[in-house]
Amino acid sequence: MRPSTIFEIAKHSKTIVMELTKSQHLEKSHYETKQWISDIQFWSDELVFFKRILSEKIESNTDERSLTTLNQLMDQVKYYQEKLIVHFTKVLAEHESKLAHMISGQYTYYDSYGSEHANVSGHINSFRQEFRVFKKEFYISLASDLPAS
Repeated sequence: MRPSTIFEIAKHSKTIVMELTKSQHLEKSHYETKQWISDIQFWSDELVFFKRILSEKIESNTDERSLTTLNQLMDQVKYYQEKLIVHFTKVLAEHESKLAHMISGQYTYYDSYGSEHANVSGHINSFRQEFRVFKKEFYISLASDLPAS
């Protein structure tokens, strides 16, 4: 069907622009989601490393105060591994699946997806900040446990 009046042309043009914008937004969301998945995988690898280091430090340490700090760090590592990383992995898999369906044209829940994407972004960014603080504490604890040279 070809638009015949100036109003139909304007409406048709607006629809094309909206579809292009929607498509661009979905592609941007897809890129961001892939980045988050990569971040989660990297953080998971870091946590495995942190857990190994902490286990070695706990085994070889006899100072009660140091052991308390190291055990607190270990508890936090386990929480991140067993709760947050697992949670984010599931959330991002579902999120990516919805996005793939929308990009392929199978589903059209675009409006609710935008707010969901913003919500996931907020949670990922909050965790990113929290994890950054944790890593700083982790490295400070390790540095303070090293012998003076």
